[in-house]
Amino acid sequence: MTTTRRHDILWGLPVALALTLAFWVLGAGGAARVAWLQLLGAAVIPLLVFRRLVPASQKTSTRTILLLSLAFVALAALSLVTSTNWGITAGAVATLAASVALMHAASLVPRRAAAMLVAAQVVFVAPIAVSAILEPLGGGWLAPHDYYPGRAMANMGGPGPLGALLAAVTPVAAAFFLASSKRTLSILSGVAIALMIAALTATFSRAALLATVVGFLTLVAVLVRASGFNTSGEHGLRFRRRVLRRALVVVAMAVLIVPVYNAIVRGHAPPDFAIGVRPGTQTFEFARQIEGTELTNVEVRVLCWGTALRTISRSPLTGVGAGCFGVASEGLIQDGLKRVAAARGFVYEFAYNDYLQMGAELGIPALAVFISLLAVILLSARSACRRQAGELLREPLRIAAGVGVVGALSALLAQAFVDFPLHLPSHQTLLWGNLGLLTALANPRVASATEPVVTRTPLRRLAAALAVLVAAAMATVGIRGILAERSAVEAVRLHELEDWEEALELASRSTVLAPHEHAYWVLLAEMANKAALAGVDLGRTLPMTFDAYRQAGRTYPDHAPTYGRAGALYLSHADAMPGAVDSAEVYLRRAIALNPYYADPHTNLGTGLMLVGDYEAARTELLRAGELDTASATPLFNLGNLESTLGNVSAAVMDYRTALEREPSHVGALINLSILLIADGQLSEAEEHLRAALHVDPGLGQAKALLSTIEEARR
Repeated sequence: MTTTRRHDILWGLPVALALTLAFWVLGAGGAARVAWLQLLGAAVIPLLVFRRLVPASQKTSTRTILLLSLAFVALAALSLVTSTNWGITAGAVATLAASVALMHAASLVPRRAAAMLVAAQVVFVAPIAVSAILEPLGGGWLAPHDYYPGRAMANMGGPGPLGALLAAVTPVAAAFFLASSKRTLSILSGVAIALMIAALTATFSRAALLATVVGFLTLVAVLVRASGFNTSGEHGLRFRRRVLRRALVVVAMAVLIVPVYNAIVRGHAPPDFAIGVRPGTQTFEFARQIEGTELTNVEVRVLCWGTALRTISRSPLTGVGAGCFGVASEGLIQDGLKRVAAARGFVYEFAYNDYLQMGAELGIPALAVFISLLAVILLSARSACRRQAGELLREPLRIAAGVGVVGALSALLAQAFVDFPLHLPSHQTLLWGNLGLLTALANPRVASATEPVVTRTPLRRLAAALAVLVAAAMATVGIRGILAERSAVEAVRLHELEDWEEALELASRSTVLAPHEHAYWVLLAEMANKAALAGVDLGRTLPMTFDAYRQAGRTYPDHAPTYGRAGALYLSHADAMPGAVDSAEVYLRRAIALNPYYADPHTNLGTGLMLVGDYEAARTELLRAGELDTASATPLFNLGNLESTLGNVSAAVMDYRTALEREPSHVGALINLSILLIADGQLSEAEEHLRAALHVDPGLGQAKALLSTIEEARR
């Protein structure tokens, strides 16, 4: 290997890491222009790196991987032709290209350095795991996102992504623990495994736990079938005993940690999220009813898979566009998902099966290339791990790296059947980086005995400095994320105690520490709105609410509930704020455009149009809301108000009755229907409805006054 080639090796990995990190940080806010620049730069890196760095002895084994990965990126770029959202597509293709570049750069790292990079993954995840563990034990559950109450997220956007990250790294620590003959490394690896299992429990992600089991079983299977495991003699016997003994220790840790930790946090977490054996049922709870619908998580996933298959049939060759599944599948989603969209405010952007979604977005050819690439790398790496396992007796860290990465990738790819880890930039980085490490470990580079000594040239110093800079940036992002999470946890606690000032300050600090995290802006907006409703410094809290919702929209431009909530907020201040109805209409129409099945914006838009006198358009929106959400009484109640305003008494009565069929305790419908019945002389039924309203709210003065009116009319 020449000196220049070593320089290029040191240079290639930091460049790819910096590129991926730049997209992760800068592209998080939807900066399409950044994504396009990265697409242009990242798409050519694999070709340039391989032309200069791959030795002649490796070109035969790596040419297939190079061609497959370039074909995958090319097919992803081809999906631009059928894309319905070029900004999202550019970002998705750029992430794929940068991640593939990372794979090729990592494959050129010397094998010992590759082992250290794998070990660094454990170090990177350790603070995330600690944060997830301490969150519930600290007395507060971070739940700025309505969909994940009582589940650890650790700044990963949700419990599923956090669980996938832990599932993909835990087998690495397990491999070190199984194979190491060094006491210090064994102890550190054992502690890491315990931390990660506890953190996995805190996420309450059943898919992540099962994926971790798959990864662990895979790495044990590779070790058991390896040549080193079957080595005869005293050394082979000692190695076999050590592996089996420590495998039992890992299983014992899981068996003990999951129920113990679950028992500790049971008082804090909602019971529906418990993991493990449930009292009285002695079974795992794999499904939970989705709020606002009668569907379970399992049923929702099945519906998502059906929607993905429909989307694939729409454009099987080129796909609908990378990153465009949520937009392209709107007209294809099944009725059950429409109910979820109406109740929870979003259409599913992920198919909860990365392979089906990849086929839908990029087309069947791209999916075939992706699976072929995985198969080529994993099969060659598995064979290499088996052949080299005898070296575990001498160099456990280096060989355990390969075995651990095989297990890690098995976990990540297994979870991709029921979740969407491969569509997240952080997890793509992990996937392609580990694939590159496997390529390096499966294709050893033998250094020449006459290899020249590498001196500290300016290029070498620059490459080392860049590597340190990338590592420092990643550490900074991780630390800031943890601090932001802790601030949000404390803000939630103080908010429950109505300590508004301190809670708002801590929530604001979270947005400063993690400005691209949508959940923190939503948390700040909701807290500021509640403080404003409580009459706390309206001159500050009300503008803070609007600004936080605007920032939330910038960090997650395609999140319909954010725009729906912002529109509802403007509408609630229509009397005091000039132009509030116009602003509300802009936000509500944006929410409807993002999710046509979301009922609340239709309801609020209809109400706003009533305020400005556009009654026909208001009627259309309210009828649509009533069709979408067949459980809510609010659209029918507002429609009854509209008909009453226009003098259509019979239509108003019918709307109020329908509203009460959906929600018998709806006080507004009970009162307004009673008023119309009194005017029509139907006093007995009106009295019945008024007494029902008083049963809900005994202090309701309007109901009491109307009852007095009925008594006077009877005299």
